[in-house]
Amino acid sequence: MDTGNNGGPNEVIYLGSNKVFILWKEDGSVLKAQIGTISGSSLSLGTAVTVNSVSTSADNLAAAYVSSTSVIMVWNYGGGNGDKGFARAASISGTTITLGTETNFANNNAVGQPNIVWDASAQRAVVVYRKSSKATYSLLSISGTTLTVEQDLQDVGDGSYIESSILTYDSTAEKTVVMYRDTANDKLKLVCMDVGSSSITQGTQVVRDANRFMGTDKLSATFVPGINKVGYAYILNSNGGDDALTIRVGTVSLSGTTITLNENTALDHDNINDYTYLLMSSDNNGNILITYDDNDSGNPDKLRGLIGTYSGNTFVTSSLADFTIINSLLYAGRFSQCFTDSTNNKFVHFGHQSVGQGQTTQGYVAHVIGGVDDLISFNNWIGLSSQSVSNGASVKVTVQSGLNENQSSLSVGSKYYIQNDGTVGTTLIENRQIGIATAATKLFLTNGTIEIGPTGYNAN
Repeated sequence: MDTGNNGGPNEVIYLGSNKVFILWKEDGSVLKAQIGTISGSSLSLGTAVTVNSVSTSADNLAAAYVSSTSVIMVWNYGGGNGDKGFARAASISGTTITLGTETNFANNNAVGQPNIVWDASAQRAVVVYRKSSKATYSLLSISGTTLTVEQDLQDVGDGSYIESSILTYDSTAEKTVVMYRDTANDKLKLVCMDVGSSSITQGTQVVRDANRFMGTDKLSATFVPGINKVGYAYILNSNGGDDALTIRVGTVSLSGTTITLNENTALDHDNINDYTYLLMSSDNNGNILITYDDNDSGNPDKLRGLIGTYSGNTFVTSSLADFTIINSLLYAGRFSQCFTDSTNNKFVHFGHQSVGQGQTTQGYVAHVIGGVDDLISFNNWIGLSSQSVSNGASVKVTVQSGLNENQSSLSVGSKYYIQNDGTVGTTLIENRQIGIATAATKLFLTNGTIEIGPTGYNAN
């Protein structure tokens, strides 16, 4: 992928069948799209295609899943093309991407920060953007790879000042939820949209009463199975009023187009002022992974996260909170993230890495991260199995001070860490060192073993 010093926006979307759609901006003015195929903890890439046809700066991209073989992308052109907004559909076969023609929305007006969501009930795409500083939307239909603007230049809610938006489809209520920060008043605003074939009916706008100074890319939302509602999360910095220096998590409950909010604090400490680029994802069981960039200038940057679940409308943070997922990861801009499915049970994380703090190369990088259960297990590991074993059978486990001889191709003298896919490797992951190789097949941990069986464990 691009190796330039470019921290532009990007998207990663799970398509199903071990495939992800990746969209990013290369150095200069080019948008690229590519299909990645997941195999274990690795990602192989198909041929990249150029999305935009005009050789001027293309900015503020976003993409929406339509089906396992179709996506819609949006962006605006800067430079000499007047910040005009464009959309383009793509069909996908294997790792091959076929593009439709570019379609202008907002009637050639200058726009900024476009975002897009697919409303599966209406079979329409909703694009929300900033026009003349106001929150505005357009409605698109798709046939094959042809897009048609069905409704254009409509206010979102009261059409107040918008920085950027978060759009989430509630598949239970069959409604689209729009969230954005009114930067003129530091208020979090929400609107529910009942999307039709050629127009949208909006409910009453909800305004979060307290100051919500969250900044760019510190707000995220996702549909949460289990509670069957839209969940959201955001970072409040030191200007955030009574809830300053916290990560807040909530739910959006819908009755028709009427919104009810519930919200509580998930994380509270002074270092939150160093956190940015928050993302929220849910697995198929409603387990939540919230990730964010820790860019404390006094320490190496890293990707941190917290895990939790909802109990009704209350978010309950697990014991695994504010933990390091990827160490020495120097992000140059916002990143993107998606959950795969219950078969893969993994998250795919994508962003642009800069040189520094141990990183010697720059460019876009993808990380395949274990699912919530795996991440919690990493934090609670007790040792390594001493032999291969079938499910349900007893196995001897090497614990601290033991010498595990069930390894291969180790580098003698190297430190080993539990990797995100559950294997053992030399890539440093904070708080996951497991041992030191004493031979190609031997890893020194600690003393003795315990025997784990279907009914528990017995000291050996």
